[in-house]
Amino acid sequence: MRLFGLALVLLAGFLSAPALAAVERPRLDVLGFSPDGRFFAYRQSGVEEGSQTGYAELFIVDTNDDSWVQGTPLRVRSTAEHGGLSHARALLEYQSARILRRIGLNRALAGVAFMPRERSKMWLDLPWGEHVMLQLSPRASLAAPGCPVSIPIAKGSLRGVHLTLRRNEGVSILHTDRIIPRTRGCALSYRFASGFIKSRGRETVIASLIAYREQTGANSTRIRYMAVTSVIPAPGEL
Repeated sequence: MRLFGLALVLLAGFLSAPALAAVERPRLDVLGFSPDGRFFAYRQSGVEEGSQTGYAELFIVDTNDDSWVQGTPLRVRSTAEHGGLSHARALLEYQSARILRRIGLNRALAGVAFMPRERSKMWLDLPWGEHVMLQLSPRASLAAPGCPVSIPIAKGSLRGVHLTLRRNEGVSILHTDRIIPRTRGCALSYRFASGFIKSRGRETVIASLIAYREQTGANSTRIRYMAVTSVIPAPGEL
C-alpha cells in the first residue's frame, strides 16, 4: 500500500491551552484520494496520555455525500504489554488492506496539497484557475452528547464548527454542526491542518483536514483530526 508520507507535526503552540498541562497529539498520515476521486482516506495514530496505550485509526470518506464508508472509521488499540503503538499501526494496516483494495485506495493519489497560512482561513487554487478561500468558524451553544458530565468544562467553552467556501459566485456553506458529534467529545477549538484537491472532470473534490482540541480531563486535552469533503463544480456548471 502506498502511503504519501504527509505526517503533519503540530508545533508546541498549535491549538495551545496554557491552563491545561497535558496535550496528547497524534501523527496524521494522509493516504489521499482513490483514482476516481470518490473516496478520501487518512489515518491518525499515537499514544494515549496516561494509559500509554497505542492507537491507530483509519478514516475513509465518500466524497459524494461526505459520509463514512461502511466499516470505517476503523480503530485499533494496543497496550504497552502487547506492543503498543507499533503493534497498533501494524494491526490497522493489516485489518484495513482489504477495504482499501476494494475501493481503490491501495492506489491512492495524494492530489494537490495546500497548507493554511492562518488558523481559520485557507486559500486554494482550483484547476480552472479560480482562487477560493475556505473559512472556518466556531459554533457555540450546541449540545455535546459525547462530553461526559464528569469532565469540568467552563460554561460556554464547547464549540462546534462551521465551514464555508468563498468564490467568485459568492459564499456557500460546506458544513455546519447542529450538535457537537459524540465522536468529538468535549471539543473546544478548531483549526485547519491541511487541504487537498483532486480534479474530477468538470468538478473538483476538496478535502479539508481540520484539527480540533478536545478536553479529556481536568488538566488534559488531546488533538484529533476530522475531514470535511466537498465537490465543487466549475464556473458555468452550477
